[in-house]
Amino acid sequence: AISAPAPPSAQAAALASTRLPTQLPAVAMTERTLKMYEPLVTGSSGSSEFAHVKTVGVIGAGVSGLQVARALLARGYSVTVFEKAPNVGGLWRENYHSYGVQVPREQYEFPDFPFETVPRGVLPNGGQTFKYTCAYADHHKLIPHIRLNTAVVALKERSGQKGWVFQLGEGGAEEFDFAVIANGMYS
Repeated sequence: AISAPAPPSAQAAALASTRLPTQLPAVAMTERTLKMYEPLVTGSSGSSEFAHVKTVGVIGAGVSGLQVARALLARGYSVTVFEKAPNVGGLWRENYHSYGVQVPREQYEFPDFPFETVPRGVLPNGGQTFKYTCAYADHHKLIPHIRLNTAVVALKERSGQKGWVFQLGEGGAEEFDFAVIANGMYS
């Protein structure tokens, strides 16, 4: 059984009462986030060393991998996420189910997907965070872009053109114009 999280500390309660950027409407946050990264896509002079990028391979379907996949798909890129485990969620999938996140849910929610299953100011536990992460992937239709049970065992520069070759644990290889490593610090 998952135990209830401990009541928030005075410091956490004070933080919970603060209006955070994640409380902006989802559309505004998404547009704001996309504008923030625009220079990386187009370059400050209007050209970009990333202009060739059409396909992106992402390693890891935890919190970071899901967010980057969502952002790239929103920009029109073809994205494939490789996850060695049988489900999304990263460290929340198998660990910390009875432990609480160390901050109120407002500080741990995705900008475009409120963490509404946990009351405001409460520190969610690992099981709640895992379910929330899965709900994010489902809500944003990320699952069709994720290859579960597929480990990337090597990443090599593509020969003759910009890009990367993902060597897969099952013996195959796939090529992408750009690589994102989002496997987390606990992998």
